[in-house]
Amino acid sequence: MLLLIIRGGAAAARQAIDPDAATNDLQDAGRAAPEVEKRDGVGDRKDPVPAAAAQRESIREVDSVYKSELAAARTSWEKASVAQKMLDAASNSGRDAAGRFALLAKAREISVEAGDPVVAIAAITQTADAYDIDGWALRVDTVARLMRTVREGQDYLLLEIMATADEAVAAGRYSDAERLASQAVSYAQRSHDPAAQMRATALQKEMREISAAYATQKRALMDQTIPEAERNLISGRFLCLMKGDWKLGLPLLAKGSDQRLKALAAADLRAHDAETRAAAADRWWDFAERERDVARRRVRGRVAALYAEALPSLTDLERVRAESRVRAVVDADAGRRPMDEFVVEAWIDGESELHITRSGIYWRENGAVKPGLQDGLNAPTYVNGKAWMPKWKNPKTNNGNDQSDLLRLPLGKLGFDLQVLAVTRERNADGIDPRDPVTIHSAAAEQIVSIPDTQSGARWYRIKLYRKP
Repeated sequence: MLLLIIRGGAAAARQAIDPDAATNDLQDAGRAAPEVEKRDGVGDRKDPVPAAAAQRESIREVDSVYKSELAAARTSWEKASVAQKMLDAASNSGRDAAGRFALLAKAREISVEAGDPVVAIAAITQTADAYDIDGWALRVDTVARLMRTVREGQDYLLLEIMATADEAVAAGRYSDAERLASQAVSYAQRSHDPAAQMRATALQKEMREISAAYATQKRALMDQTIPEAERNLISGRFLCLMKGDWKLGLPLLAKGSDQRLKALAAADLRAHDAETRAAAADRWWDFAERERDVARRRVRGRVAALYAEALPSLTDLERVRAESRVRAVVDADAGRRPMDEFVVEAWIDGESELHITRSGIYWRENGAVKPGLQDGLNAPTYVNGKAWMPKWKNPKTNNGNDQSDLLRLPLGKLGFDLQVLAVTRERNADGIDPRDPVTIHSAAAEQIVSIPDTQSGARWYRIKLYRKP
């Protein structure tokens, strides 16, 4: 059973050392700081985990409120729907910390039992965001349980495991990243999908390399016999070439003992216009040719970032070369590098919701006609011009409460805004017919595009989702 009474509260969750303070102190002294493995969000200004007695009381109240709905829920879809209601209630629970915690715990328990990774992961994220708890331990445990229960949405779960492993590295949780990668391999092997197995195996190799580099860096930086410039190099290489943290790593490389990396980092730090950024990107591109695996991917990611900043001001010839290299980076990192924008087109008649997750998008219908199914049509949703035919949990009706399958997209961390490009009777037409405003808001681990469409008659909506700066 997933629902646990978590004891000890904030005090039990904290480490004796503040990793950020230790890092800042060492850097202020002009020395390389050891990268300290961190606990997710612990110590931030969050609610403490409710006491065990308060948890038990709130769980009894939640069980009482949803008793009849849970008793009537026979299928996995019906159970997941109840879990979604609990998740929605938790988002609107105000200052009742114990009640919100119980709702999230029950939503997590029921969605895991139902094999619904979308709701389970949303509940985890909301719990970690709101409470002084080790969210990474909760993620790893829940993923392990989902691997035993998920029957549909297996692609979603595998992508979520891989995305969470990358985020664990960014958060400094290297042992958790390695455990998640091992889980991805086990799960992919059961899928009998060679492509999924290759991705998961490559991820495990990367996470092991990063974890080993972290251990090496930690040992080296505690050895005071090593010269300061050498320690700067070790720390800078780890931060930039393993973790991908160029903001912290570049200044250390610029003070390191490797003359080539020292010059590259110094040029990068001085790059403040298109010409110098493109020149720095060119140098890093050449350097990447000598690197392998994680280091090459991290360096080429830096190349793409520098070229992206320089592109608008480059000459035609320079732009061609920069764009060609950026495409090579994106192609090599397909499925791992997040999309910054995408365009969705759908035939809508009545209130509809497009849910955006880190691993893709799905439709949720709350009673109106499902997207694409009005006026006798069976029209796909188009994403960047490519047709996607959503598969619904209940395909026998064209309306009612229902949810589609997930269209996999490498979106990564959320933070999208929207622009309505067109609302018309014909697809590909221009103009915006008078309609209710389309809005976007965050809810748990998702963003939701709300399309009210209370006016009569269906319309093609063309909406651009783009990442805010």
